[in-house]
Amino acid sequence: MVPCAGDLNNRLSRWATLFALAVCLTVAGCGDDSAVIWTAKEKSPDGLWVAIANVRQYGGPGQAGLYTEVNLARVGEEKHLMQVISLNVGSVREPHVDLHWPTNKHLEVTYYGDAKIDFQAVRSSGLDISLRHWPN
Repeated sequence: MVPCAGDLNNRLSRWATLFALAVCLTVAGCGDDSAVIWTAKEKSPDGLWVAIANVRQYGGPGQAGLYTEVNLARVGEEKHLMQVISLNVGSVREPHVDLHWPTNKHLEVTYYGDAKIDFQAVRSSGLDISLRHWPN
């Protein structure tokens, strides 16, 4: 028996509806499910720059975990952040980074314990950035 055109259209319409529903549910589940659970700021000695460290907790399927981000900004322009370090710290909850400016143009970031370095800039906007590991 050969299906008629109406049956084929109904099947295609059902599959298209199911596909559209799956796409909508997938996109709806991709929102920003995160919260900042710790933050620290440290100004450079000349007061022109600020380093901001955040520990952000993510939830949801496939992305749950804690990540530390270190950003730089000119003082007064904190809405325009430049990410210079990103660490995947797994499930460690306590703050685990220190920010220190030995000079006006050099930021030292020390992290403690185990972490995976996802991103590290060594220079940004004329500033040198050092990342040091201090084991537990």
